Amino acid sequence: MIYIGDTVPALSADARAILESMGDAFYALDADWRFTYANQRALAFWGLTAADLLGQVIWDRLPRLRGTLNERELRRARAEQRTISFEAPSPVTKVWVQVSVCPFASGVAVYWRDISERKLAESTVRANEEHLRLAQEAAEIGTWEVDLVTRRIHWSPEMFHLIGRSPSDAPRGDFYALWLRALHPEDREEAARAARAFSMTVSPFRHEFRIVRPGGSIRWLQSRGNVLPDANGRPRRMLGINIDITDRKRTEGALERRVAQRTQALRDTVAELQHSRARYTAIFEHAPVDLVFMRVRSDGVIVCEDVNPAHTRHTGFSRDDLIGKTLEETFSPDQAGFAMAQYKRVIETGQVVEYEYTTNFPAGNVVRRSFLVPLHGPGGKIENILLTSIDLTAMRQMEEQLRHAQKMEAIGQLTGGVAHDFNNLLTAVIGNLELLERRLQDPQQLRYVQSAIRAAQRGGELTQQLLAYARRQNLSQQAVDVNAAMQGMADLLQRSLGGLVQVEMDLAPDLWRATADPTQLELMILNLAINARDAMPVGGLLRIVTRNLTADPALMPMELEMRDHVVISVIDNGTGMPREVQERAFEPFFTTKEVGKGSGLGLPQVYGLARQFGGTARLFSAAGRGTTVEVILPRAEENQLPTALEPISRPETPVVSGTILVVDDEPDVREVAVQFLNEAGYNVQEAASAAEAIAALTTAPIDLAIVDYAMPGMSGVEMVRQAREKYSDLKVIYISGNVDRLGAEAAETSEAVLTKPYSSATLLQTVAEVLKDR
Repeated sequence: MIYIGDTVPALSADARAILESMGDAFYALDADWRFTYANQRALAFWGLTAADLLGQVIWDRLPRLRGTLNERELRRARAEQRTISFEAPSPVTKVWVQVSVCPFASGVAVYWRDISERKLAESTVRANEEHLRLAQEAAEIGTWEVDLVTRRIHWSPEMFHLIGRSPSDAPRGDFYALWLRALHPEDREEAARAARAFSMTVSPFRHEFRIVRPGGSIRWLQSRGNVLPDANGRPRRMLGINIDITDRKRTEGALERRVAQRTQALRDTVAELQHSRARYTAIFEHAPVDLVFMRVRSDGVIVCEDVNPAHTRHTGFSRDDLIGKTLEETFSPDQAGFAMAQYKRVIETGQVVEYEYTTNFPAGNVVRRSFLVPLHGPGGKIENILLTSIDLTAMRQMEEQLRHAQKMEAIGQLTGGVAHDFNNLLTAVIGNLELLERRLQDPQQLRYVQSAIRAAQRGGELTQQLLAYARRQNLSQQAVDVNAAMQGMADLLQRSLGGLVQVEMDLAPDLWRATADPTQLELMILNLAINARDAMPVGGLLRIVTRNLTADPALMPMELEMRDHVVISVIDNGTGMPREVQERAFEPFFTTKEVGKGSGLGLPQVYGLARQFGGTARLFSAAGRGTTVEVILPRAEENQLPTALEPISRPETPVVSGTILVVDDEPDVREVAVQFLNEAGYNVQEAASAAEAIAALTTAPIDLAIVDYAMPGMSGVEMVRQAREKYSDLKVIYISGNVDRLGAEAAETSEAVLTKPYSSATLLQTVAEVLKDR
């Protein structure tokens, strides 16, 4: 028998030294299961001494071993006479151990070591792997790996979930083919090309694409990862993840379409940032809106920690200008107080604070809407504040343009209505004055009447200007060579402006033709040139510049149709206009000139004509810096060729016979026309409405009907249509205070049209022209 400790005479000193120095615990048992030896590591593990074990049966001295895996394996190793190894918790100390049992002729030798740290690490790894799996499922992140040599592909279960497929959908395990089939048809070629390109480089990659799930739903995925090299530096493996970014894509689209949706998307983004640091990083770097991360120090000072690229792009500040700076240092002195008050509200209330402000950044003067979002630390204290901002400058400018366009439209409607009613009054006034003129013999009285007629005719010219502003004139629409028209005006402009004003022209060589009335266009430019001359009392420079304006939403005034246009700019270096004058420059009768030196209809007429041509006019000026007026006209169609003006024919001697029906709901206007015709020798009947006119047609033959277009109940055009159902050869002259309102119905009939106010000569000449082919 071999004894324990120093009582073992057969155990050499060298053997004992080896057993004592080994890292494993060791003990030996004889054939009766008695302890014959145990090294110090085993004794320390059990908390016993050599004397406690000397000659003791292991099952008696360590009764907790009975019935355990340890006892079964010890007896099996001895019975089978072979070495057996196993791992199990120690029944004595509850610590995980790795045991090796080696049988020999007179007993067994047992080695074991403490593996609790390894078991803990393995348990931790398994837990981490499970946590990672759960996190990938919750975040919808799929992982994948490609061996670029063997072409073998591995997908995590979440990858199949992302594309709505299962492993059985991949023929012969070809996951690449399965991925290609899942791609949106419009993205398939580009995604495949990107995958090939990434596989040939040793670098990180990122790509976004759409997939179509079996049910037809479309999802956006982002794939990112890295290509790892082999020992020779060649691409060997591709590792990556796929993330569902559909929500982010939808958010970006909403941000571009509407500010309100962008604001809501921003709030949603902020909420997500508070729950996911990883998602925050991606959004922070790629969001189109401004993001600034502020830290609240323990002393209450607020310091900028980080800014995203959108903020530096929109404000003109660099990252170095902002990061590490206090809140007071990032704002101008006059704005720092307001900014501090907003941040103080966040800290005091713990709530999101929303506000708007106007500021001047290096990138320009802007209007911004900002949100301050408190971010709480583990103790509930606000440690950071996230500033998110969107630029409202463009939206505010569009709102201002819309308000201005609506105001100008309302003024135009009102002006057109006033001009129409005024034309009726002027028709009666001029007509009665002409009748009176014919009956007077006294020269002094004749001069009074003729002066009144000229004044009334001047009133008619003013109404025509008002109708031009209201876009209610009857204009020709031709393809005009604007450069040629401007060159043809050069001498006229120089003579009209005098020697103190120098005229220069900068005409684009490739200028498109514009849609306009050539005569009215020249009058518009002459009008603007005279205005410019008046703004340069001591002389100056007048420049006329032409250019093409392509259909670009960023450049086009909002009231224009999205198509190509031609721009004519009239630029002076005169006194300019303050803002309050600019805002009213296109309003009828508004003028800054002395009484009697300006009607206030020049610029409104230019604006109205431009709008009637399908374009617009706009003004840029500043006090002391001159003025630029741009006339913007639609580009003429390719098949819209210049139209030659018809020669003006002289009327023949009026025919003094025939029966004429005068139809007008205005008694004074009707009476004037009836009197003119009676004195000219015509047989005249009159009607105050369309119904009376149709009844009159049944009582006697009518050679000509002079019909007011705008009558209550039934319009003149509708009356004529009904009358011609019975009297198809009825000749018609339309009368209106607003030719444009006759519309397409009258235009299609090619009837003669008289514009109020008209003179007796004009009326009789028109009647003669219509009746000459009777």
